[in-house]
Amino acid sequence: MPFSYSGPLCETLALGNVAYRVGKKLKWDPVHMKAANAPEADRFIQGSYRRGWELDKPKIPIGVPSEKIGSAPDTRKRRPPRSELEKLLIRIEKNDLPKAYNPLKHQEYVDRRMAAMRGKQKARVGHLWKEKLRLDPDMPNRGKSFVRIMEHVATNGE
Repeated sequence: MPFSYSGPLCETLALGNVAYRVGKKLKWDPVHMKAANAPEADRFIQGSYRRGWELDKPKIPIGVPSEKIGSAPDTRKRRPPRSELEKLLIRIEKNDLPKAYNPLKHQEYVDRRMAAMRGKQKARVGHLWKEKLRLDPDMPNRGKSFVRIMEHVATNGE
């Protein structure tokens, strides 16, 4: 089932559950992701994330190109890299995100890029990602880090 169909369907089903919980019909504002007539529904709509899986907080309207979306710089203190692989991962993390990447359509983008890769490239992405998780378990935005690794492998033919 394509995301263009399943995403809105899941949103509709989830909103049905929210309406049931608050006990009234919702007037849904999809741009702001809020029920305009039921502020009490917000607690069911905006969840909390586990540490390390948080989303960037800037409020952005739907359809804003990814190059216009900023994120806070990573200011954590780091120890010097110990291996060539770690140095490579640090270089990859400094790369810009591709212009075609839209964080609001992250999974769709990843699925499309991964489908175009050869088996060895997919394995290399998996290896680099596993190492990135081991070396930097508290990375601020996992999705963007994964996209950078995937793009590095795709463009460098590793």
